[in-house]
Amino acid sequence: MGTIDEKTATRSEKKGSNFDAYSGGSRNARRESESSGNKQKRDDRTHSERASVLAPGASVTGGMLRQLIADYRDQLAAKKEELRKLEEEIQRTNDEAEKIQSRIQEFESLQIQLEEQNNEE
Repeated sequence: MGTIDEKTATRSEKKGSNFDAYSGGSRNARRESESSGNKQKRDDRTHSERASVLAPGASVTGGMLRQLIADYRDQLAAKKEELRKLEEEIQRTNDEAEKIQSRIQEFESLQIQLEEQNNEE
């Protein structure tokens, strides 16, 4: 059987409320303001990709983090699939290039034989 926290989280998720948003929200804000240090550094990040997720003043909850992790795992899986397909295409192209190289060598060999026959006649 789950712990009280697991039951509470499950109940909260079913009701659609966000239990995580209220647990330690003020502590997170205080920690964020203490760790921010120089405001200029925070402002420089506003144009970065992570800024939209962890922007100053944003309240990141456990549910949001789980969703972000799931989203990024999906993106990673998609990129790995793209890489797998590209690797297959590269292998197929390399195989074709080797066949072409082999044909070139066959034609060069045939050309040498024909030139030798013509020189003998």
